Amino acid sequence: MSLEICAVIVTYFPKVVFLHKLLQRLRGQVSQVVIVDNSSQGYSQDAFVDFEAFVIVIHNHRNDGIAMAQNQGISWARKHCFSHVLLLDQDSLPAMHMVRELVRVEKRKLSQGISVAAVGANVLDHLTRVPEPLIQIKKLWIKKKKCDQKTTCMKVDSLISSGCLIRLDVLSLIGLMDERFFIDLVDVEWSLRSKKKGFNLYVACLAELHHAIGKKQKIFYRLNITKHQPERLYYQFRNYILLARYTKISPFGWFNYHLFRHLLPRLLLFCLFLNPRGLNAKMIARGLYDGVMGINGKYKSRK
Repeated sequence: MSLEICAVIVTYFPKVVFLHKLLQRLRGQVSQVVIVDNSSQGYSQDAFVDFEAFVIVIHNHRNDGIAMAQNQGISWARKHCFSHVLLLDQDSLPAMHMVRELVRVEKRKLSQGISVAAVGANVLDHLTRVPEPLIQIKKLWIKKKKCDQKTTCMKVDSLISSGCLIRLDVLSLIGLMDERFFIDLVDVEWSLRSKKKGFNLYVACLAELHHAIGKKQKIFYRLNITKHQPERLYYQFRNYILLARYTKISPFGWFNYHLFRHLLPRLLLFCLFLNPRGLNAKMIARGLYDGVMGINGKYKSRK
């Protein structure tokens, strides 16, 4: 199989200087880069003149969500006969040989007769260098694992989209990203869907990706939480309900963990301690209501 990899980068008011650094890292690792920009005032193709035909920019001029933007990039790659897509966020920076390690793990697993949906990078916080935990879903909870020096890859049940290498023929079988989620849990939904269809997910331990996890704000002594805008809280709570509605395999362990370790603490902290408390509470309540009612897509303000 001839490998032609197209990197798909979704941007939203990015720092072009950082994008240049990301593109430099991708040179020699992928064949093509497609940037899908969701900004209302996008940058021009001229911003990447130094990269010539290596970079293609698709301008949406509005934010229709990360899932739709990823699907646009995937469709472009399919139209131009690429074999793989590599999904990336604007605030991610791959290691020099990240793609090589992703491909190596995929080839090994395919040679063993294993159905592979995607191979993800070993994601590290760009400030602390602490790796994101690898998720394995159990009956009542989830198990967090991490790579060690003896492990080249790890089987997981959910992948972070940034740093994810996916074959185009697999996407034809599993389907594209679900645009109803708009932003949060898009990667989780696709991961669970791929597992339901009998595919496996792996993290390549040597394929490091430095990623901006988010700014944390100290609430109490030794208690930090990632600060989100009220509208982002809406998507987090709404999409949790939507995922429960849409996911047929019902991975109870994931839902149970996410409820008690993420949603309930955020409900208390953002409504009681973090300003704007009133607006936070309103957006969380709206998200829960819309989730129960099955309202999806982009948030629409109702007066």
